[in-house]
Amino acid sequence: MIYSDGYAEGEPRVEFRTDVDDGGGQGAGTGTGRLFPLEELYFCDACSLVCSRYGLTEEIDSYYCPHCLENMPSSEAMLYLNRCSKCFECPICFNTLTITAAHDGKCFFSCQFCRWSSGEIQLEAEKPDMLVAAAFQKERDSPHRTEMNKLVETFRKASQEITRERELQARMRRRSITLFLPATSGEGSKRGSKSGGGAHPWVVEDLENMLKDKKTKLKTMSIRTTTKKGVRIESISLKDLIAPSDEKARSIAEQLKSLDETPTDTIASLDQRTRCINEEAHTLSGLIPSRKPLLTKRSRRCRQCTRYVVKPQINPCSTPPFQKQNIAWLYVPRVLLVHPNPNEIGVGRVMSVSFAMYNPVESNTTARFAADAYNRNISEGEEEEDRDNNSSSSNPFGYTMDVLTEPFETVIGPHNELQDVHEGLIEEDSAAVPTDDNPEIITERKGNKIMVCLRVKPHDDSAGKEATFGIPVELSFKDRTMKEHNTHIHLVFTLGIISGASE
Repeated sequence: MIYSDGYAEGEPRVEFRTDVDDGGGQGAGTGTGRLFPLEELYFCDACSLVCSRYGLTEEIDSYYCPHCLENMPSSEAMLYLNRCSKCFECPICFNTLTITAAHDGKCFFSCQFCRWSSGEIQLEAEKPDMLVAAAFQKERDSPHRTEMNKLVETFRKASQEITRERELQARMRRRSITLFLPATSGEGSKRGSKSGGGAHPWVVEDLENMLKDKKTKLKTMSIRTTTKKGVRIESISLKDLIAPSDEKARSIAEQLKSLDETPTDTIASLDQRTRCINEEAHTLSGLIPSRKPLLTKRSRRCRQCTRYVVKPQINPCSTPPFQKQNIAWLYVPRVLLVHPNPNEIGVGRVMSVSFAMYNPVESNTTARFAADAYNRNISEGEEEEDRDNNSSSSNPFGYTMDVLTEPFETVIGPHNELQDVHEGLIEEDSAAVPTDDNPEIITERKGNKIMVCLRVKPHDDSAGKEATFGIPVELSFKDRTMKEHNTHIHLVFTLGIISGASE
């Protein structure tokens, strides 16, 4: 079984559970988000939060062509239907076309990969500008596009008319209310004066009686009073009603009969037809070049503080390409799991799990592991119903293993780019890190790397399930601007499939 994230069932891996609302209806800070690898997470340096793409909002900054790298504002991109005005795609292999001049002086589109030429569809011109203009005109003259433009214009006019009528009704309603209130206030004052004086200018009963009278009038109105006189209602027969659908079915059948005699190597594929959807061509000879779709540069903001997390350069040719790119890979320690032996994963067996952690920042990172945070608190004498309730409260994510290692704290050394060149720097950095580690937990330390060993045990009722356990970790570090950050991550380990009880 392959999951949507690309992992196979039981494949050993380490993932991160996000602490923000991921679109699944959970609140921020509850730790109930989805699972992501570290490469797909981001870090907000304003609120010190590790979040996924669901915890960010996207904004389109600019449009550009991936071939000529021309930058377009949004108004110009909308004018050209989000496609480049200069570059065209081959209708056969979808590579970018080039303009070639023949011996007779005519210019045409040619593909350098599949050797397709626009001369096959009589798309030629004497100058390159005229050739591009001819391709534009052929795209505009498409009958399907013309019909669609007519429909869009019709619905736009209808929408404007509906909006105008609604505004008129709202204006008339406000006017009628202003006219009604003085009249009712006058009647109320007269009635109050007759009865010996009233405190209010009008009463609610007057308004209710008026609404009841209006409702009874609407019920008694006949349909003849609302219909226009002299208008004849024309009838239509069933044959005339289904005639257009029958004609369309016959035309499709005739097209299918003509395809029986067409060679298969001249029939356009589904992808080729969708790329040239204006023509709806069934054969390769009916395909025309299409303009290259534009790409977008998007910035991303944190949903919690609305600060920028990713901000690209407006110009696609700028170096570096990003003004700001806070990916979690540059801030959060990277975790590499040492794959365990599948034969050791069984009910009732206590096993050791080792993983390495790499510190990517240039300062010491303090990591506090709450190893037993999601262990099941179940006693032997509990009933089955109480057992399930306690399990769900202490283990809300359905982990199948308990961590026997006690909570611990450690310091990971800073990252130094010269460590790989000078081995002496590794020893100096390791000696500068204040450590008071338990050798049974932190088994090895070198530079900005540590090796962690945990003792875990599967649940008694977890045979045949995935071996999973989670550990919340609190991180404290400083970035390059020496700003101190305190953030939380949630590590989720998957070791394999749990076998039955040991012999």
